[in-house]
Amino acid sequence: MDFNKLGEMTPGYTGADIANICRQVKMNALEQSLSAESEVKIGMNDIAKIVQSTRPSAPSIVVGRYLSFLATYGER
Repeated sequence: MDFNKLGEMTPGYTGADIANICRQVKMNALEQSLSAESEVKIGMNDIAKIVQSTRPSAPSIVVGRYLSFLATYGER
């Protein structure tokens, strides 16, 4: 898995959003492997398909407010 590419594919997504995407990809692979009765490998294309069908849960205004707060108060 290319974590940098995953990050590039998911701007504005929360950690929970990304965890949900990974769970969905895993469940799809499980269903495919049970149907085919063989091991199914997961790749970045599988992840990209799920990302394309989902939206970030945090509205951009919330992300903007967080970034503004971070810029004002910094990381402590």
